[in-house]
Amino acid sequence: MDTENTGTKSARTLALDGVKVVLNGGSTIMESATIPFRWFFSDAVIEQQPSHLLVIDQNTWEMERRDTDSRGERRIIPISQGSDFIQFSRPGKHRLAFIAFKRRRSETDDQFEEFCTGLLKQDEVNRYRRCVDWDALMGKAELGSDIARFLTATIVEVEVPDEFFATRSESGFARFIWAWANRWFKVPPRDQCDYRKRLILAFTIQPILFAIGRGLQYLVLAPILTVWVVISRLVVLWAGYRPKPFRPGLSAAWAWEFWEDVGDFFPLVGYWYRVWSIEPYKEMPITGFEVTMLLLPVPLALLVHHVYRILWSIKDGNVSNPHLLAVVITALMVLFITVIYCFFFSKTEVIFRTKWWRGIEKSHQAKHWARGQARLEKMRRETPLLYFEWLQQNARMSQAPDKVRVDELPDAFRRRAAQRARIHFWALKSKVCRPFPRS
Repeated sequence: MDTENTGTKSARTLALDGVKVVLNGGSTIMESATIPFRWFFSDAVIEQQPSHLLVIDQNTWEMERRDTDSRGERRIIPISQGSDFIQFSRPGKHRLAFIAFKRRRSETDDQFEEFCTGLLKQDEVNRYRRCVDWDALMGKAELGSDIARFLTATIVEVEVPDEFFATRSESGFARFIWAWANRWFKVPPRDQCDYRKRLILAFTIQPILFAIGRGLQYLVLAPILTVWVVISRLVVLWAGYRPKPFRPGLSAAWAWEFWEDVGDFFPLVGYWYRVWSIEPYKEMPITGFEVTMLLLPVPLALLVHHVYRILWSIKDGNVSNPHLLAVVITALMVLFITVIYCFFFSKTEVIFRTKWWRGIEKSHQAKHWARGQARLEKMRRETPLLYFEWLQQNARMSQAPDKVRVDELPDAFRRRAAQRARIHFWALKSKVCRPFPRS
């Protein structure tokens, strides 16, 4: 389908006449659930040398939600690829947005990567933290400051028939195989190819790793975690705070998801000394730490006594090993008490910042800054002219064909061999792998 929106451009309004996307040969009804597409720009946009294309795919449910600006499936494509493929995740009506933007001259690689990562950061599947205003994409509102670098955009609406999607068998055995193959994955397979890869893993390496993992869990990790849970709770109780219950921690240590609640040194009711509960308010009559403080003079006196005996033995030339052992044990007790005191009772966080450490940090930052400046200088010298010529040859709006044909896709600006391999991969995948519809 050929799309070209028209509109006006003001100081803070997105240009809607600068990009044209060609896909599917001019029909709003898709010929496949996986299709190639190309992008073309007006001369004015080419002069600005856009570097990336943000693609947003929304289904009907996502279009109708109140938080539609944060919904959809997003990905960022380097414009230098020249073409790409899109795979729809469910049948029905879809709304596609194609947004061109560029990196700023003053930006380092890390800064631009941070911006791109922010656009793709999700709170849940297909729900993103950074909103993209669809009214602004349609020219009905001004761009926000966080997306002001967007140069131009166009919106396409298409229909994807049901027959392009794979169906799952509902038999009990098929459901068991599906669950086993997807056991270690958070999201279901995107298409039949993805599912086949998971099946290969599920019946080759996965049984072996599963057996090894369960053996390590129950024979090694769970017993260690059990001891750790008990010790951590007792340490918190000794320090004068109410510990978390023993039973959930011990159950978690022996469950498959045992990393969620292993032993830690965090009290149950917060860092309120001697408080057992808030409603009703109850306090501990005495704490292990207070008992230790009361009895601390005893080990200190023993430490002084044994040190004195060791010094006296050295004078006589007959050092007693029991006295040395007693000194070590007593010193370890005092050290343990001191560490626990610093952890639970110190009001300021202890940060070890020596001159040596600060020197390493400054040296690392200087090298990182120098590498970034070298990349920027190289980009300023070489890239703009070559990239501008490539855009004029392959991405001018006047060159847009009526239909995208896989055998006529242009060469990429860089990494042409990798792009050709990618095109062949997707062309084959579109024929043999139908996607699974997502709910």
